[in-house]
Amino acid sequence: MLFTAVVPALLTVALALNLSNLWVALATMLVVGVGGAIYFGLRAAILPEVLPQEDMYIAGRALLRVSSQATQVIGSISGGAFVLTLGASGALWFNAASFLLLAALVFIGIPRALSFSEHDEPEAAKPGMRAVAATVLRTPGLVGVLLIGWLAPCFAISVETLAAPYVSSIGRDPALLSLILAASGAGMVVGDVIASRMLSASARTRLILPAAVLFVGSSVVFLAEPNLEITLGIVFIAGLGIMCLPGLDSATIRLTPKSVRGTVLSVQFLIFLGIQGVAALLWGVLGSTMAPNMALALIGALGIVTIVVLYLATHRAVESVKANQEEAVES
Repeated sequence: MLFTAVVPALLTVALALNLSNLWVALATMLVVGVGGAIYFGLRAAILPEVLPQEDMYIAGRALLRVSSQATQVIGSISGGAFVLTLGASGALWFNAASFLLLAALVFIGIPRALSFSEHDEPEAAKPGMRAVAATVLRTPGLVGVLLIGWLAPCFAISVETLAAPYVSSIGRDPALLSLILAASGAGMVVGDVIASRMLSASARTRLILPAAVLFVGSSVVFLAEPNLEITLGIVFIAGLGIMCLPGLDSATIRLTPKSVRGTVLSVQFLIFLGIQGVAALLWGVLGSTMAPNMALALIGALGIVTIVVLYLATHRAVESVKANQEEAVES
């Protein structure tokens, strides 16, 4: 994790010193992107060690999602402000400093955080990827839970992907796209806070199916071509569907054997990052072949069918998780 913070910092410094070199800029963007993916994957792997109790882990995952939503908005605004006030070179120097600050936090904080986690059991040899894949495939319900966690956000981002052409199609300024993105982000933040902090573990598990259907299927309403004001309400309500993710996090932790948990969580997050880009590309291509509202409605319908089929396939495993949670509450 330290390496993935220091190397981007050094490359950003190189870019700040030589703004005119296209290859330095491309290399910096590549390394920062790859390093970020590795960093987030490692973070996902060690989070259960830092937050070993299930409720703490669920809250931690929700906090990371909320902070991600917030930093996307704040980062875009502050980045533009830094470029305007400091110039491109000055903004890059500030960015390099932020990477070095991240490196310092990783260097100081991660060992201290891990020292508080329990390591009473002797460390066994880490299984290879083939053994991890075999374990995942043998574990009832785990593949389905992982697929729902990957595919639900993929269908949900269709609104963000096609928002600009849809806004244009109803005769409004595409610049108003930012309102749709803000409404969607606000709904996700509210949904994550409610599910992770205000609901019991069993309630979160019961919410997986209805919340996931809301998350992926709200775009069906676009078949009626709602105006911008109604669209803002739709995307906010759809964002509340993110309440399915804390329940999926809980199911993933309970279903994944401890011996492969770190690897599974790391790979889960890396696949999550990659598959969203592929989904956005597919939705963009689909939107270029038909009217935006028709594309959004079709994607929503496909999302509902996909989620329901996957949930029914994993129903027994999810029910066993819910039963264990209810027994733990009663005891």
